[in-house]
Amino acid sequence: MEVKAPANIKLFGEHAVVYGRLAVATAVDLFARAKSKASGSSALRLVLNDFKASYDFSEEQLTYIYSRYKNKRNINDYIHGNASIPQLMLPFGTIAARLMKEHGMDVLGKEVSIDSEIPIQAGLGSSSAFSTSFTTLLVKESGNGMERDEIVDVARDGDRILHRNDGAGMIDVNASFYGGYVSYKKDKGVSVEDVKGSMNIMIVNTGPKRSTAETVGSVTELHSKRKAYTEKIFDEIEGCSMRGLEALKSMDLNVLGRCMFKDQEMLVKLGVSSPGLDRLVEMAKKEKALGAKLSGGGGGGIGFVLLDKKNQRLADMLKAEGFTVYNSKTGAEGAVEYF
Repeated sequence: MEVKAPANIKLFGEHAVVYGRLAVATAVDLFARAKSKASGSSALRLVLNDFKASYDFSEEQLTYIYSRYKNKRNINDYIHGNASIPQLMLPFGTIAARLMKEHGMDVLGKEVSIDSEIPIQAGLGSSSAFSTSFTTLLVKESGNGMERDEIVDVARDGDRILHRNDGAGMIDVNASFYGGYVSYKKDKGVSVEDVKGSMNIMIVNTGPKRSTAETVGSVTELHSKRKAYTEKIFDEIEGCSMRGLEALKSMDLNVLGRCMFKDQEMLVKLGVSSPGLDRLVEMAKKEKALGAKLSGGGGGGIGFVLLDKKNQRLADMLKAEGFTVYNSKTGAEGAVEYF
């Protein structure tokens, strides 16, 4: 059996979402794929082909992982208590342990391998796609009638552990599981938006990026020093999110693009852009693209350009800058399609 889960980009709302504002994301057609077969042993064997790494989880070890999970004081305490397990593997062991102990699934005797076409640590939610494809595969194979929000919660443990944050993965995992378009606001939670159709975008990897923890920390510091200034920026970003979401529902690409450019201006004011991302947006404007901005934590990594049609000239120019370019579409199907 094979299950695939998509990457995602943040259309609007980065950083402001941490302070209660609206964020909007979409699944894009780059995927992580989880495949399973009999392992030939009593263990759960995990193979991460992109990392050239594998690990065998025994029933005893999964039971121990779950015991530590249920009795953890916090995420850091939990990770420290499982120090003998490679950090790369612990998120998957946690997911398997929860499915085995909380939902009675037989996860043993399998070999699950995961391959991905998603750039790693670039701002496309690759870790969420890995966790979502892995979780969905195990649930689907078991025939267990888990509720969809339960599947998402279990899959989110991948991001919670990787990012050492209980709030991690809320947008990314929902986008990867449900596909299409999702929005999130702290006081309302996640909504799967009724948006029909897809948009042509050019996803551009501008190179190495600062960690999300670092860029979030820099915004936190700015907020503590200049609260009124940053709150006004957050309000401007939310305005872009709200207008952008309405434009998205009617597929008004001109309004949508203008909201993206405006959102990027606000993110620059927050200090979370980078020379590479600034160059991407500058070139997009010169080539009359509809919109362009960073996606995710910023500080480098992924940005994207909204196009009304493919623009090979712009793609070639960006490649000449040393950037990696992916022609893509929004609104990709999610892992939920396997149910």
